Amino acid sequence: MKSIPSLQRCTGLTFASAVFCGVLLLMLAGCSPTERVIDNTNPTYTLYAAADGGDINTTLQPANASVAQALFRQANGESLAGTVTLIKRFRNDTLYLMIPSAKRIEVVNEKTFKRIATISTAPRTPVDMCFSNSSTAFVANNDSTVSVIDITVFRAVRDITVGKNPVAIASVENRVCVCNRDDNTISIIQTNGVSSYTVLQTIPAGTAPSFVAPDFDKQEFVIVSRGAGKVSGSELRTPAELMYYNIKTNTLSQPVTLNQLGANPEDVDPSGLITAQGEIGFIMLDGEITVLDTRGNSFLSAIGTDGRYSLASYNDFRRDIVFATKPGAGSGEPTSVSSRWALNGGIFADSSLVVSERLPEMRV
Repeated sequence: MKSIPSLQRCTGLTFASAVFCGVLLLMLAGCSPTERVIDNTNPTYTLYAAADGGDINTTLQPANASVAQALFRQANGESLAGTVTLIKRFRNDTLYLMIPSAKRIEVVNEKTFKRIATISTAPRTPVDMCFSNSSTAFVANNDSTVSVIDITVFRAVRDITVGKNPVAIASVENRVCVCNRDDNTISIIQTNGVSSYTVLQTIPAGTAPSFVAPDFDKQEFVIVSRGAGKVSGSELRTPAELMYYNIKTNTLSQPVTLNQLGANPEDVDPSGLITAQGEIGFIMLDGEITVLDTRGNSFLSAIGTDGRYSLASYNDFRRDIVFATKPGAGSGEPTSVSSRWALNGGIFADSSLVVSERLPEMRV
């Protein structure tokens, strides 16, 4: 197993920050390059925040203007059936709102927020989802299955058995990767051909693989495992690790230990992962963001932050990223901090503005 020296913090970069009350920003997910989710003619874009107990509010970026509140109730005359824990945009006009407590996914028109359909996942509890093509979504469930959703009719058409406790899922080309946290593996699912909707490989992937993101340019999955002792706290701690799965060779790279300035390797605990256009990736740590060069499978830099970021959204038109923190369920934590940074020619630089709008209390 390779290890790298502790990364040096970038100097001269400072996070501007502001506080709002327990905000959960649910970041919109992308699809394959043929299914772009950003309107490149529009310099503004919307971030959606899900309120505890059930509705959606919005802020307009980069001005961070409060746009609307209780969108679902206003459009449909009723509240959502529970708390939304994930929002995914598919194409340019449809949002998928995941509600695990109700075992359903609400599908709404992004412009009007009118309900298009309700996808029932019962008796399964959905955890994460991705889209493999224009007609198919894959939903990871907490009972060691992945449901295949026909989004032309909005219903599950089959279930695929994967590893124990799948917590993250992503799609690249004709492959889907699932992180099975509790049995320390990833499952690779074929999405087309004679082997479609079958698990091609189940591969050991460190301890507690918890995050996966696509690298469309290299046709790879970027995978981060948290290491032992971070989930339950009852085990002896081991380092977090970074890996890459290549869909052309069907191979998983050797793991690389994640380091953080001032922390013992076994205490480094990732809280999120995002990839961006130009083969750049970001791993969110406690007080630090590690910047990846996914083209060379190497580390570029580490940027000191003023919080533990666990959510991120990338806009490929503006080339900027919003990072946000979220308090845990029932934690009683009163505040959350969000920062927006810009990518200029591959350089990660402070874009000076951050969230200044106070929003209603929101938690997962």
